Amino acid sequence: MTLKIIKKDDVTQLQEYIEKSPNAVKEIDTTHNFTDGQYIRQVFIPAGMVVIGKRHRRKTLNVVLKGKCRIRNSDEAIEHVVEAPYMYESNANVKKAVFAITDTVFANIHVTDEKDLDKIETKCIITEDEYAKLIEMKE
Repeated sequence: MTLKIIKKDDVTQLQEYIEKSPNAVKEIDTTHNFTDGQYIRQVFIPAGMVVIGKRHRRKTLNVVLKGKCRIRNSDEAIEHVVEAPYMYESNANVKKAVFAITDTVFANIHVTDEKDLDKIETKCIITEDEYAKLIEMKE
């Protein structure tokens, strides 16, 4: 694993920059898996693509199942270069950026019995507006 020092929460700035691009892709190939009390969201990220994830309400287990990628977490001042198989836990409310150096398969594991994707989104994801309010309350 290689580390690179970065500014904290530049992931949000990167997302804002990417969203302005006319070539920005809004949806990627996603697989949804369910088992007893768990929901596993798996995405395929083609080599050369950057994916910015949503903030999760709780700690989340993240797994690089295939490929080599650079990962930036908004709560850390480092960038990780990792290669599958690789697993790590991210904190609640963290935004992640994953840049696929090679074709990459990345998964998040959430604790929930829910199988309705809209309900899972509400239960597991914190919106940027909600996050901004939390930050305001802390200041």
